[in-house]
Amino acid sequence: MWGYVLLPGVLSILFGAGIFFLAWEYSGSIGNFLKNNYPFEFGKNKFAYIAQYAGWIIIGTMAYISYKYIILILVAPFMSPLSEKIEAHLMGRKSNARFNPVRAVKEIWRGIRVSLRNIVRELIYTMILLVLGFVPLIGLLSAPAIFVIQAYFVGFGNMDYTLERHMGVKESALFVRSYRGLAIANGSLFLLILMIPVAGLFLAPSLATVSGTLETVRRLEIEGRLA
Repeated sequence: MWGYVLLPGVLSILFGAGIFFLAWEYSGSIGNFLKNNYPFEFGKNKFAYIAQYAGWIIIGTMAYISYKYIILILVAPFMSPLSEKIEAHLMGRKSNARFNPVRAVKEIWRGIRVSLRNIVRELIYTMILLVLGFVPLIGLLSAPAIFVIQAYFVGFGNMDYTLERHMGVKESALFVRSYRGLAIANGSLFLLILMIPVAGLFLAPSLATVSGTLETVRRLEIEGRLA
């Protein structure tokens, strides 16, 4: 199955490097925009200092969220067959799953639908938590809460490589919600691996897919959803 690891890994590295380079280039522009549109003289110098960091936080958060969802879509034609092969092995069956252009289009479309559904929710929750991050005491919980929210939705995406063979998007959402702890654990694995320079970008998609498939198949089997 190395082909399902190598190609998505290289794609993840190239895309990740590109999107974070753009974030680096434009973070200063966001800070300057905030600084130049501050309407008061009082505290202007202090706000200008804060605005530079705010620019980094805003653009970095947007780049990170964008990377996760776009890479989940781009690697779907490789991760779905990988998930199917693992499921077949667990169930004692042979699998002929392989990359197929027609199937790839369907998997990318499914990935787009799931990602659009999730990214809107994640952005809303993340923005609320970023604002609360400036509130004393409450702000201490903002960063951990953002991590949990991001982990849940990326875990959803990794579990869906298995769920797409058994249920529609809405039913998948209900299934993941009922196993939210599993989604958060899987997404946390993905996010923590990403923190490893270069190697993290290479390994995160495949490792998270493998772990997500193993646990999702086990839950489906317990619920009697597998033939």
